[in-house]
Amino acid sequence: NLPMPSAASFESFEKELNRLVESFGNRLAELKKPAYVEAQLRDDFLNPLFRALGWDMENRAGLIQTKREVEIESRTQIGGRQKRADYLFRTDGHERFVCEAKKPAEELHATYVFQAKRYAWNKGLPLAVLTDFEEMKIFIVGSKPIKKEPAIGLWRTWHFREFPLVAKELWD
Repeated sequence: NLPMPSAASFESFEKELNRLVESFGNRLAELKKPAYVEAQLRDDFLNPLFRALGWDMENRAGLIQTKREVEIESRTQIGGRQKRADYLFRTDGHERFVCEAKKPAEELHATYVFQAKRYAWNKGLPLAVLTDFEEMKIFIVGSKPIKKEPAIGLWRTWHFREFPLVAKELWD
């Protein structure tokens, strides 16, 4: 049972969230170009967002890969093949949800929705997050995902400009 880092507070999260939203908005034209890749998005926006929420992104606790709070590129067995979810989040040693990241130049279309939900489903997890930071979609995964029905399980969708308005909900 590792506590969340004490540095994370709602106030510090809100401040960092506002900084990220402002930066993303100011750089939107550049960020939507195909040359801006997913790895850059993760470094510039998603990792700082999750860190501000109190997640141990760098594994400061020094846990083995299968126990760390945030597992990057987590392997998932799907249809006999190894696939990788961008992020797998754990609390108290239990897997809680996956997050699939896409670059902002991409639309979060049905194929990506299916991919995120399939990672969660195959790990037996109730939540899947799909984001390019411009938009964040949160799905409740209660049944096997159907590619042609991406809206099933959609719980929340937020545009990045809404993030400051829903900061408390994101924090909670």
